[in-house]
This record gives sequence, structure tokens and C-alpha cells, in this order.
Amino acid sequence: KETVHLKKGWHALEVQYDRSEQLDYKPRTGLYNDTRLRGMVLFFPEKTPLPEKPSPYADEVSSRWVTGKHLLFDPYGGTRNRWNFRFDAVPGLEEMTLVLQGELTDLWIDGEKAARSQILRTPGKRGMNRYRVTLRKKKERTATVAFTVRAEKGYQGTAVVREPVTLKTSTGLMKSGDWSQEGALQYYSGGIRYRQSYELNNTAGAKQIMLKLGEVVATCEVTVNGQSAGVLISPPYELDITGLVKDGKNDIEVLVYSTLSNHYQTIPTPYRGEPRAGLIGPV
Repeated sequence: KETVHLKKGWHALEVQYDRSEQLDYKPRTGLYNDTRLRGMVLFFPEKTPLPEKPSPYADEVSSRWVTGKHLLFDPYGGTRNRWNFRFDAVPGLEEMTLVLQGELTDLWIDGEKAARSQILRTPGKRGMNRYRVTLRKKKERTATVAFTVRAEKGYQGTAVVREPVTLKTSTGLMKSGDWSQEGALQYYSGGIRYRQSYELNNTAGAKQIMLKLGEVVATCEVTVNGQSAGVLISPPYELDITGLVKDGKNDIEVLVYSTLSNHYQTIPTPYRGEPRAGLIGPV
């Protein structure tokens, strides 16, 4: 720890590490602790207390320095403060929340600019702003969201987005198959209901009527005409539905639950795995 006297304005900083240990490091599945040494250079105003090391059970996964009152580093010297972002949302989008280190200046949904009356700003901790955006009309299918942020000094790129974007949805439309290919559903661990109606004839004379779902990731419950046909937790994903179907229209619903792999795509973990999820088929 040393004392450095700085004048007002931007200062170029060059850091050189001497005699650093060279390691041939390869991450391994199941290895949680990363024992590689790390170094940081931070400038604190004199007499500013250093932040305390947080509990390993704290909600934040960042280092303790993120909460300190240190001088912020900006590789652009304050010349770039507008950042543009874009992502595909989810079917049935009704509302979203963004937590930003700066001001949300513009937001578009499928190319249509959101009005100021649709955006509610709430100041948050450590200078962050929480924006709740309410859509005038629900988006049945996956919408593309784009927005521009005027960032505070010292924040660049994705560091401007301080928390994961949260999306509020209701019913929506999407193709059956791998839901991790459907926009932000890539990061959703939970359940989704697939509904489809089929016309059948001469069901009374059929010896057996089987429903074959093909591939499912990972478990599911099948309902036929409002009655549970069974729960499937492993291949083959097949059920005898002879006694549940009738001549004419038959409503079939498949409630599929994914694994935690989708959620793990958003956090630092060695247990990430593949995010494939849903009723893959063929049915």
C-alpha cells in the first residue's frame, strides 16, 4: 500500500507484474475452488476504510472491492459513455426489469420505441437505477429487445448491466423442441406446458393407442383430455393412452421440466453442462 498524489483529470496507468508464476491451468468439471493467485491495483482516497471480505454465503458473487469507494478505471478516458445492447426475450413477454449503472435513454421492442410512460425508474443502491418496462400489449412470440444506456464514468460494456435482466411472461407461442434455442429461455430452469389438439377416429375399436414423445429433457407429465396419463422421468418417453382418448378432438398437454443446467449458464460454476431442454421429439 502506497500513497500517490494525483491531479484532477484522467491519468494513464501502466501495471507491470514481475516474477509471476506461470501455470498450465485447465478447469475441470466438479472443481469449485480456483487456487490461482490474483492481483489487483486500486486507488482509494486517503483515510477511506477498505471494504471487508464478505461471507462466502453472501448474495453477491463479485469480489469485495466492488463495494469499495475506489477510483474507477476507464480504458476510454471518459470518451465513450453510450452503450447499445440487444437480446431476444421469451414468448408471452409482458414486462421486464433492468438494473443499470447509468441512464436508460432509449428502448425498442421489435423495432418499436417504448414510450416514457411505459418505463418506471427507481433509484437503487450504489448509484444503480432500476427500470421496469411494461409492454402495452403482450408479445405472443419471442420479441427482440434493444436498448441504449448512458453509463456512469468507470463503467463500460456489459458492466453497465448490473444484474440479470428479469422477464415477466404469461402464455405465449413457440415451436416444440429445444427451448434453449428460444431467446432468453436458454437460461430458464423450470417447467413449460406444450399443448396440442388432435382429431382421432374409430378409437373404440383400437386395441392400443400409444403416445410416443421421442426425446424429452428432462422429465414430464402427460395430460389427455384433462386426465393425467402419467409421469415420465427417463426413456422411453411413451404412454398407453387408449382409455383416455375419444373420437373427435383430443387435447394433449405435456408439462416438461428441465434440469438446473439452464440456470447454471448465468453463474460461475463448474456444473454448467448443456442447456438443452424441452419436448425435443419427434412426437
